[in-house]
Amino acid sequence: MQEERKEFQSFKRKLQRQLTQVEEEMDSQKREITADFEDAMRKREHEFRIKSDELNAKVLEYELKAKLLGKELELSKVAQQKKSQEFSQAENHQRNLEKKVKETEWEIQDMRALKDSW
Repeated sequence: MQEERKEFQSFKRKLQRQLTQVEEEMDSQKREITADFEDAMRKREHEFRIKSDELNAKVLEYELKAKLLGKELELSKVAQQKKSQEFSQAENHQRNLEKKVKETEWEIQDMRALKDSW
């Protein structure tokens, strides 16, 4: 019976060592998996930040382009309005000059008629 007890104690110690060894191995694997996971997460976070920065830069670029195009459009509108006003003024001036030319032609005709009637 004592022999069996010794064998049992020996078997128990052996199982305990194996259990401890398996637990240590599992802890080691857990640490390795956790470290790999954390590395992968840091890498993905870094890639995400880079992509986010790139997209933010693109958004800023497009906002600046839109702002610039808006200013260019406003300047074009102002220039177009100015040219329109200048064109209207030129047309009015042309009509006035044509009117003066006609009036002068009529005066000349009237003078010729007066001269011829004498």
